[in-house]
Amino acid sequence: MKYFAILKDSMREARDSWILIGLFALSTLVIIFVAQLSFKPLSAEKTMGYFFPSDFQGPVIFQTLNNHKPEKMMVMRGWGNFRLNKVELIRGDADSPLSDYALTVSASDQRRFGFGPEPMIAHDEEKKGPGQEPKRPPVDRKAEAGEIRKLFEDAENLNFIKVGGIEPIAHGEDHKGLREYRVVVQGTPNTHRIWATELGLVFGLFPIEFISAPLAALMYNLATLVIKVGSWAAVLLGVVITAFFIPNMLRKGTIDLLLVKPISRSLLLSYKYLGGLTFIFLSTAYAIAGIWFVLGIRSGLWATGTLLLILTITFFFAILYAISTFVGVMTRSVVTSILLTVAAWIAFSSIGLTYTFVDMIERMEKEDDKMRQMMGQAERPQEKRWAGHWVLTAVRVIHAISPRTEDLNQLNDLIVYTDFMTGNLGDMNTFDNSKSVWWESLLVSAIWIGIFVGLASLWFYFKDY
Repeated sequence: MKYFAILKDSMREARDSWILIGLFALSTLVIIFVAQLSFKPLSAEKTMGYFFPSDFQGPVIFQTLNNHKPEKMMVMRGWGNFRLNKVELIRGDADSPLSDYALTVSASDQRRFGFGPEPMIAHDEEKKGPGQEPKRPPVDRKAEAGEIRKLFEDAENLNFIKVGGIEPIAHGEDHKGLREYRVVVQGTPNTHRIWATELGLVFGLFPIEFISAPLAALMYNLATLVIKVGSWAAVLLGVVITAFFIPNMLRKGTIDLLLVKPISRSLLLSYKYLGGLTFIFLSTAYAIAGIWFVLGIRSGLWATGTLLLILTITFFFAILYAISTFVGVMTRSVVTSILLTVAAWIAFSSIGLTYTFVDMIERMEKEDDKMRQMMGQAERPQEKRWAGHWVLTAVRVIHAISPRTEDLNQLNDLIVYTDFMTGNLGDMNTFDNSKSVWWESLLVSAIWIGIFVGLASLWFYFKDY
C-alpha cells in the first residue's frame, strides 16, 4: 500500500504537467493512423521478380532476408546474368501464395550486376587459329542450374517456398548465348510473408504504388519507423517528466513529512524509482499494444513477440532513470537531472554505435577473406586490416564495461524483424551474424542500474535534510 500511495503521488505530478495526457493522446493518433493503412497483395509475377536482380540492385528477397547481415550485403553476387522471363500457374489459384508456379529464367554470359567466381564455364576458352574466331567454351548446365537455385536458397531454407526442380529448356539457347531454364516454385503456409504487397492510405482508397515490398518487410519497416520514433519520443518525455519526481520529493516541507513516516529512506527512494518505471511501462504498453493490435487486424500478421518491446523499452528507460535518480538526489535540480541524463544517453549511444561499426568492419573483413580465398587471391596484409588494431580493442573494452543502451535498440529491432519475418523469435540467430550475447547486455546494464540507484540510496540515507 505504501508503494501505491507513492505511485499515486508521482502520477499526480505527471498528470498535472499535462505531458502524460499529451503522450497518451499522441499515441492514440499514431494508432489511428496505422489503423487506416491497407496492405494489398500483388501478382505472382511481381513476387517472383523479387528473387532476381534488377539493373541497379540485388534481389529484393536476398536483401530482405539478410537485412541484419551487412557483411553479406556488401558482397555483390554474380547473379546479374539471370533474368525472369515468364511466370505460369501450375496448380492452385492465380496470384495465391499457396499455389505452384513455373518460372522461365534466362541466363546470359553478360553479367550486368555483381562479381564472383564464374561457375558456368566448364574449361578455359580455346585459343583461336589464324583467321578463326575464338571458340565459345561449353556451358556447364548443371553448375548454372545450381547458381539459379542459390537465388532461392535463403527463402527455401526458411520454408518460405520450395523449389521443385530446375530443368534446362532445350530451345532456350540462341546465337546470343542466352539459355533458358524452367524453375518450379511451390508455395508454403509461410509464402504470404514474402508476397509482394502494396501500401495504401484510408483503407486502400489511395494506393501508394511506389511503396511495395514483401509483406513482412513492409510491416517491419513500418513498425520500426513508428515504434522506434515513438519509443525515442516516449523515453525523452519520460526523462523530462520523471526528472521532477525526486527533486519535488526533496523539497523543504515535502521531505519532512515523508521522513517522519514509518518507512526507511532506501525503501522510500526505491518506491519513487519504481513509480517512474511504472509510468513509462503504462504509456509504452498502451502505445505498443495498440499498434500491434491494429497492424494484426489490417495485415493478418500477428507479431506477438513485438509485445516484448514493452519490457525492453521499460528496461532501457530504467538505465536512464537510474542516472536521473542519482543526479536528482545529489543536486535536487530538475534541469541538471535532465541535462546530465540526456548527456549520458548520448554518450552510451555513441559508444554502442562505435562498437557496432567496429564489429561490422571485422565481419566484412572476414567475408572479404572468404571471397579472396574463393577467387584464389592473397589475403590483405595485416597493416591494411582493422582486425586486431588497438583502437578496435579499446572500443570493445569500453563497450564491455558501459551500459548497453544501443544493444537494447538493436535487440528491439531484431525482435520486430524476426517476428514479422517468421513469427518465431527462435530464428533471431538465423537472421543476425553479430553473435551478440543479449543476456550479457541485459546483465551489464542491470548492474549499472543497481550501481546508480545504490549510490543514490547511500547519499539519500546519510544526507541531513
